[in-house]
Amino acid sequence: MVLQYLKKQKAHVSSGQDGAALISALLIVSVMSLTALAVIENLRFSMKLTGNLGQREQARLYALGAEQLAKSTIKATYQIGRQTKLERYPELDTLTLNPIFFPIDGGSISGSIKDGSNCFNLNSLVKIGERNTLVADEVSLQKFVVLLEAVGVHASEGQSLANSIIDWIDSNSSPGYGGAEDPDYAVLQTPYRTSGTLLADVSELNVIKGFSPELVETIARWVCVRPDVNLNQLNLNTLSIEDLPLVLSYLGNKYDEVVVSNILSQRPVTGFNEVEDFFKLDVFQEDKFPEEEKQFYGLASDYYELHAQISYYQTLISLHSLLQISRGGDITLVSRRYGSF
Repeated sequence: MVLQYLKKQKAHVSSGQDGAALISALLIVSVMSLTALAVIENLRFSMKLTGNLGQREQARLYALGAEQLAKSTIKATYQIGRQTKLERYPELDTLTLNPIFFPIDGGSISGSIKDGSNCFNLNSLVKIGERNTLVADEVSLQKFVVLLEAVGVHASEGQSLANSIIDWIDSNSSPGYGGAEDPDYAVLQTPYRTSGTLLADVSELNVIKGFSPELVETIARWVCVRPDVNLNQLNLNTLSIEDLPLVLSYLGNKYDEVVVSNILSQRPVTGFNEVEDFFKLDVFQEDKFPEEEKQFYGLASDYYELHAQISYYQTLISLHSLLQISRGGDITLVSRRYGSF
């Protein structure tokens, strides 16, 4: 009896040990399966990330190719224009009207080349003063105020906004009327200082006193930033009716919107051959246009802007390049900015 009882107990213990071993084996297999799934998922993610990075880099190379094509096209078109021995370059003017589109494997390249001279250079609100300091330029200031008035900003507010930009750039620490210097920005929740140098991009307006995102968006069509303090020379042959606020700012308050619209409509279909042809229009005969103001008008552009969009599989990027052309036809890249669209 005792022997049978001991045998039964031994069998029971052996059965329990086998069950524990089976459970342990199942747990080990489960852990290994989960680990394998995690490794596979990480591998899949790494492969996708590598693929995306590869696509993005290829899209960036396509964008740089578009930029190089734009530079070559502008230079070649400029050389054709020089053969006419005119001050104007009709072929370059036409170039800014035609969009660019190229199909590529996996997507496309599209964009346009825009005349970069027909805009108000915000850096012209200052000029070089004594000892290479940056000081306010009253001529440009008044023109900028007129531009702001043309888009619905009251003159007094426009003066304050102009002074805010000047204070942001200039070399002194004394604020102009309605402007702002370091103390005004130091009390903000996130304090910062004025730059004390030329603007690098129009987007800087968003951190300057008085400029709301809505206002920046409103005037963005007619303002720009160039790497100098010169007021842009408007290209009379590429101005359009959409540039009305810009033309008003250059001509001044004595010309209203109706007059300026008539001026633009009187441009010959083939464009002006000389700047003086523009100032021979009847409206300028009634009140002689100041000679010193004529320097701000021309028939050729010094800057061109490339706006390119690259679609390559799941990657979408945009490129904005500012190109400067010399009178000898050399093309210089002034700035390049990537983004999404």
